[in-house]
Order: sequence, then structure tokens, then C-alpha cells
Amino acid sequence: MSLLQKPIVSTVDGVVDPVAPAASARPPTGLMPGGGLGEAAAGSPTPPTNDMLMSRKSSAAIYLLSSVFCLLCFTGCATEYIEIDRAAPPYFRASNFFVAPETTQVMPKRVLVLPCYGSVAVSTLGDLNQVLAQELAKVKLFEVIPPTRVKIANRRNDQEFNLQEASLWAREVGADGLLITHVTSCRPHRPLVLSVAMKLWNIPKETAVWSVDETLDSQLTPVANGARNYYLSELRVAYPTRRSDQILESPRMFFQYAFSALLSTLPHK
Repeated sequence: MSLLQKPIVSTVDGVVDPVAPAASARPPTGLMPGGGLGEAAAGSPTPPTNDMLMSRKSSAAIYLLSSVFCLLCFTGCATEYIEIDRAAPPYFRASNFFVAPETTQVMPKRVLVLPCYGSVAVSTLGDLNQVLAQELAKVKLFEVIPPTRVKIANRRNDQEFNLQEASLWAREVGADGLLITHVTSCRPHRPLVLSVAMKLWNIPKETAVWSVDETLDSQLTPVANGARNYYLSELRVAYPTRRSDQILESPRMFFQYAFSALLSTLPHK
């Protein structure tokens, strides 16, 4: 044995074994001197074992279950929030309205909706026209024909429509019904107020089918409660981060509720 070569200690029972090959004496990996392949080259990927595959599947399953659990918790919290935010009775119910007898025989199929009129700013009337059209589309009792389909001469905001002239406009577009909306009062700032008188006419029969005349004041408890519940059922998807009482601060949302409450008195088929 050379003086530079140290004895190799075997790991078996601590016995010195001079013939046991040292770790450094193992042949290098990769190509052998004779050109053959030795052990796998350093850095080459190790094929996954069954235990590794099972571990990966378990991790994916745990992640999926965690995601489902979080989603269920969020849904539960959202449902609980809605119930907490919901207003208790009393709720507003329109009472000053008229419905003609045998409405199935006189209910028009195509209705020309005239622009809202009243002693209100032009911009406010424009907003009310948009909101009314939006709520009428939800009713689905008749086909709605917008006022843009007829040529209405320039007129004052508070000028009442002549029924005979309006009937001619309705016939021009093939409508057998006419909806007239008079805004008697409107406060587009807190506290929000909307007073509206609406009337639905059957043109061929020259008779009123339905009418309503109500004032919705956000300061009144039944109106405020009804508006808050309307927000939760109709507007929360569009405005998910708001509380229900914020409808009492938004003119557009409050007017949506007001028209919805009034149109709910329409005779259903």
C-alpha cells in the first residue's frame, strides 16, 4: 500500500476493510472509457415513482376541496349578509289605482309610450324616460313602442298631451294602446321623492284600461323598506358592493323602484 493511500473504513460494524472501494474511486457516470454507457448522466430527470404520482394527485385533490370549501363559505356569508341587510315590514303597496273590468278583452297588445311630462328639469325627465322604458320591458304584458317612432313637435315640459292627437300617433305605428305619464313632483336629491300619475288607454275602444296615481317618498318607512328589498332582489348583481340603504341615496335606483312598484298594479293576464 502506498503511503499516500489511506485505509478505507467499511461502514459494516466499523471494521476496517482495506480492499473496500472508496466512494471517490467509483467510475464516473456517463460514457465509460470504452465508449459504453455507465450510470445515468448527472442532471438527467428522474422518472416519477408511484409514490410521487400519488402524492401529486393527493395535493391536487386537497387544493380542489379547499377551493370548493372557500366558495361554499363565501356563498353562505353572502346569503347571510342579504338576510341581515333585508328590511323588515311594512312595505309600500300602491293603493290608488284603477283597473277596468274584463281587462283581458280590453288590454292592448302594442302600446305607444309617450315621453314623461311635468314641471321637471329636462335632464330629469330624460332620466325618467329611460328608467320607465327599462321597467316596462320587465312587465312583458304588451309590446312597447318607444316615442322615438313618432314625430312629436316641440312642446313644453309641462304641456299635457292631447288624447286625440296622441291616438293618431299610435295608429301611425300600428299601436292599439297608449301610455301617458305625468310627473307631478320629483326630487332627485335626498330625500328622494317621485309623484307620478299614469294612464293606459285602449285606442280602438276609447277606454282607460288602467291608471295609477301615487307619491313615493323615501322618508316614509314603508317606501324605504320596499326600496331596500327591491335593491337586494333586482339591483344587487349590478352593484354588489353596496348596502341596500344606498338605494335611498341614488336617484336612478330609487326611480327604478318607484316605477316598478307602480307598474306592479297593472292587470296581469
